[in-house]
Amino acid sequence: MLSGFVKHGDMDSSVQTALQNALTTQYYEDLSDLHIVLLGATSEMGPLKFLLDRGANVIAIARGGA
Repeated sequence: MLSGFVKHGDMDSSVQTALQNALTTQYYEDLSDLHIVLLGATSEMGPLKFLLDRGANVIAIARGGA
């Protein structure tokens, strides 16, 4: 899936590598010491669920519907 974003120029290949590493390393299993302000928190492509599932402290900001 990520390769499609790279292929179409929507994402740099370094971002793809970083995301793949984040999803496959045990370093990211416990994020309870991390505090994040997440803009666009309700975006379907956003990392909110990933962060919450791993215990991160998230301040989620969502824009109201237009």
